[in-house]
Order: sequence, then structure tokens, then C-alpha cells
Amino acid sequence: MAGSLSAAVWAQEPSDLARRALSEAVIAHTATVDHIATIGGYEYEVYVDRSVVPPVAVATITSESMDRLLATPQKGMGERMTAQHAKVSRYLAKLTGRPEVKR
Repeated sequence: MAGSLSAAVWAQEPSDLARRALSEAVIAHTATVDHIATIGGYEYEVYVDRSVVPPVAVATITSESMDRLLATPQKGMGERMTAQHAKVSRYLAKLTGRPEVKR
């Protein structure tokens, strides 16, 4: 079992591992915010790891923007969230030169 897990990790691209490490650092509150971006009318904290080429980036919506988003009518929320995800994905793709992450 451990061998198959190890093989799965080594089969990933270095950028996949870097993105995962960056995401884990964001969750653990040990990553440093690179910049604040307004995307689709909502503010996001953007974290960038430039140790890999091309760089990887993660964006998290600020708590104030999340509160504002959740205060909108629930009808159509799924569509709005999908559209917002697409906007963030386009922003991160342009920032890093990587392909958009499609949902």
C-alpha cells in the first residue's frame, strides 16, 4: 500500500506538489499573502509560489467578501459560484501563465 501511494506522489508534476504545498500552507496560516485582488467584485487574498516555473498560485476569498456573497439571494447561488470560480481561475491562469482550472 505504501508503495502505491509513493508511486502516485512521484507521478505528479512538481507544480502539482508545489500547488498542494501552497494550499496546505494557506490552510495552516503559514503562507504570506502576495497581493489582494478584486475579482468579479469580491476581494481575494492571492498567494504565489515562484519557486517553480511557471509559478503556482492560490486565491482565497476574504471573510468580508464571503459574508457579502452569502448575503445575496440563495436563488441562483450555484450559478453565481460557478461563474465566480471561472473568473478566479482566469485570473490565476493569467497571473501564472498556466492553463485555467475548469470545473
